[in-house]
Amino acid sequence: MRKESLIVTTLTLLFIVTIFAPPTATITNTNVSTFSNFPATKYSGSMEVTAYTSPDSSFSVTIAALQDADEEIDVCIYAISNGFILKELNNAMERNPSMVINVIVSYRHASGFESSYTRGALYNLSKAADNAGATNVNLYLSSNAYDFTHAKYIIVDREVVLVQSANWAKTSIPKDPSYGNREWGVMIKNNDIVNYFLQVFNNDMTIATPYVPEDDDEGSFSAKVSKGSYSHPFTSKKFTGSMEIQPIVSPDNDVSAIKQILQSATSTIYVQQAYIKTKWDSGSNEFLDELIDAVDRGVTVKVIIDKKPSGAEDSANLMASKGIEIAYSSSVFEYCHNKGIIVDGEIVLISSINWSNEAANENREAGVIIYNSDIASYFAQVFTWDWQNAEIVSGETTIEEETGGEVEGLCLGTILLGLLPIVALITISMRKKKHH
Repeated sequence: MRKESLIVTTLTLLFIVTIFAPPTATITNTNVSTFSNFPATKYSGSMEVTAYTSPDSSFSVTIAALQDADEEIDVCIYAISNGFILKELNNAMERNPSMVINVIVSYRHASGFESSYTRGALYNLSKAADNAGATNVNLYLSSNAYDFTHAKYIIVDREVVLVQSANWAKTSIPKDPSYGNREWGVMIKNNDIVNYFLQVFNNDMTIATPYVPEDDDEGSFSAKVSKGSYSHPFTSKKFTGSMEIQPIVSPDNDVSAIKQILQSATSTIYVQQAYIKTKWDSGSNEFLDELIDAVDRGVTVKVIIDKKPSGAEDSANLMASKGIEIAYSSSVFEYCHNKGIIVDGEIVLISSINWSNEAANENREAGVIIYNSDIASYFAQVFTWDWQNAEIVSGETTIEEETGGEVEGLCLGTILLGLLPIVALITISMRKKKHH
């Protein structure tokens, strides 16, 4: 009996301490800003932009760009698991052994944190360089100053840059256009834009860790080509002329730049994201707040997200309750992996930036904001097709709405912990009845 009383007392004290203790602070990366501070500069002038999408045309655009490389290929990519793209890098080494090939991948994705494929890809490239006698192949794991290096851009011959939402995966850049993720991308030919991304790349390469091959890294990449039911109605399209483009990178300048274009909306905002987190470390999702404000001022806001991630239903219902038109991406896609925005049919964002605190404030991410109605129209047609084939969410009241959000200093875990003394007392009482 004394033992049981001690348990109850301990649990009760723990409950009291937990209730009145201040909320635990979230530890965020404080080192990132010391490594770069790139501005969100707008560049105007003659541009050549090729717009493309996955699964429709990303493979053909990517392969053609790599095949056109004569002197240098610079790659910043979160993950690599597409053997067909690896083969093109191997071919580039063989046709020009003095070709400069620099590759930065996320240190986490190449360290067993998520996938062994990326490290296997680096091993493959390292051995291919040895076999081809290529002496200018440099492979890196990104700096751990960033939570993730999640950017996806490729610079070819310092003349063009491909900026996209797609990783180098077989679902992201599929060989067969009937199967894969929904992704957006652009290939830009303009010295200012290319030089901007070169500066970011060189900055991140300077603080990255060289990859050292290990025997355990060796892996194989399947040549299997998956097929699906997507009708792939969109082809890549080239746009030329005078236009304005604004490169953005996270965590340097993305939040303010994205908020500015959302705040500028007067008629429509179309958003397509893999997922949208309703909360950031600092409080609410700042991008979501802008969508709600836009609805309040009469802007039509449509959002497509993937249905599979955890919490998708809660965020979808919350958005629907705020007047945002929300839909789940069609199951014809393997995954809705896009991270794009279209504003007023005039502005389009193509990027790697998810709507989470990590992506906005802690990762290395990359994107471009293009101020051009023709390019925006291209992606709006793709969005419209996706919307017409999506599952519309009607919406319902969420717990968060009813309570007004989290109670300061109190969370579900605390509430459950607080119930433990009560459970213990009930258990003791039942045991007394049983023994007497």
